[in-house]
Amino acid sequence: MSKHTPTPWALDKYGDVVHSAKGQVCITAFALSCGPRNKEAEANARHIVKAVNYHERLREALDDLYSIAYAYAPHRASVTRAAELLTELDNLEPKP
Repeated sequence: MSKHTPTPWALDKYGDVVHSAKGQVCITAFALSCGPRNKEAEANARHIVKAVNYHERLREALDDLYSIAYAYAPHRASVTRAAELLTELDNLEPKP
């Protein structure tokens, strides 16, 4: 499996190209919109950028919280949901 373009990602000033900090194009308007200057497509692009940029940190925080919570209450539903989500993420993104 290939690795994704390194983060952080950003949206260009026109709202139609998502690029990396090094200028690599990650997603173009062709993949983002149904027409020129589509406000919903621009909002979707901003959402994609936000999700990509925070994904690793959120995953690490969830993993840390799971480790702590499991030690105190392994039976709690929230701990179970965290474990299930981490397993799901691992299945989507195999660790090297």
